[in-house]
Amino acid sequence: MQTNSGRSPELSVEADDAAGQGGVAAVLAALVAPIAGLLPFVDLGLAEDANCAALLADRNTTRREG
Repeated sequence: MQTNSGRSPELSVEADDAAGQGGVAAVLAALVAPIAGLLPFVDLGLAEDANCAALLADRNTTRREG
C-alpha cells in the first residue's frame, strides 16, 4: 500500500490560457463555417458536357413528327 508522502495534487484551470484558446477557436469557426457553407455551390468542372447538337437535332425531329 502506498501513502501520499506529503504531496497535495491540485487541479485548476488557467483562465487566461483558456480564454485565448476559446478566442482562437471562435475566430477559426467564424472563418471556416461560412466557407464550408459555400462548398456545395462550387463547380469544379468535372461533369461531362452534353452533346448539344444531338439534343437539338432530336428535339427538332420530335417536333416535326409530333
